[in-house]
Amino acid sequence: MSQQKYVPANVFLRCDKGVTPCQLKIVRPGPDLYDEKWAVEGDGLPGINVSTFGACAITKGPCVPLTARWQRTLVGALQVRAGGILQNPLLNDSVLPCTVGGKIDIFFTRAALTQALQATT
Repeated sequence: MSQQKYVPANVFLRCDKGVTPCQLKIVRPGPDLYDEKWAVEGDGLPGINVSTFGACAITKGPCVPLTARWQRTLVGALQVRAGGILQNPLLNDSVLPCTVGGKIDIFFTRAALTQALQATT
């Protein structure tokens, strides 16, 4: 089993139904970990944290993410105050469902993202 990692801002995101990856943006204050913003379960807002993924394979049109809440977060051990409420931190294997039908995954490096994109083509 691989070691779980906390997720910093600006990791790469890929929707399995989208064409273009984007980066996770964290615009709220705190919490910081090693001078970087630390992503939590509330950081999945379309247009704020998550931008478009280009074209959508489901709608056959432009991607308009309709995200739910991050899943597979760190539950029980630690919660952090973000946006005024206690939230679970994201982990490298957290996923963000899109209610249109896609699944958004996290990639820490452009190389890992590129490898995943090549594996699906």
